[in-house]
Amino acid sequence: MTLALRAYVALSHLLTPVWHLGLRHRLRRGKETPRSVHQKLGHEYADRPEGPLVWGHAVGVGEAMALAGLFARMAQARPEVHFLITTTARTSGDALRRTGLPDGVQHQFAPADTPGAVHRFLNHWRPDLAVWCEMDLWPTLIAATAARDIPRVLVNARLSNASMAKRRWGRWIYRALLPGFDRLFAQNDTSAAHLVALGARPDRVAVSGTIKSLTPPLACD
Repeated sequence: MTLALRAYVALSHLLTPVWHLGLRHRLRRGKETPRSVHQKLGHEYADRPEGPLVWGHAVGVGEAMALAGLFARMAQARPEVHFLITTTARTSGDALRRTGLPDGVQHQFAPADTPGAVHRFLNHWRPDLAVWCEMDLWPTLIAATAARDIPRVLVNARLSNASMAKRRWGRWIYRALLPGFDRLFAQNDTSAAHLVALGARPDRVAVSGTIKSLTPPLACD
């Protein structure tokens, strides 16, 4: 772990009370539920199924639905594997439940990016593979995953020139995170080049296009 990443993790520990206050405020405003708050703090998870488990994280509705489609395809090839999707946004979790998760795939809320919540999450789920969708990268969570030698893959990465410009100020944290990914799949050549510029190893970056075409059909009422 780099010095910059160590500093970030230490700061995230000090900011744990701020996370608690923020989640309680969101709960009062109706942006969280008691269940989502408890899970974001590392409690009240569903039972972990026995056997190999692939965990994928997404933030938006589109990314979460794309992960569900990707995992459905993976389950066809490896029926003995179980799949977990985590999201930070309540709307993403609601969309997954309304559409209906594929067999063998379940949804939980991602832990707050504090050492305590992250370790409780990883101790419970013990994933065999971690998949991040697009660029919702939480440093404390990724650092803890790396410390446990869990393979890490980034899929559907998209970085336009405008997005790249916004991330220049945080280049130091990307240089600490991206080299640790075993594989990085970008949507296009521009995104691949930006990933390398932010610190990803060129030999681990590939252009795969978008996975949103794998999104399961929407449910209807």
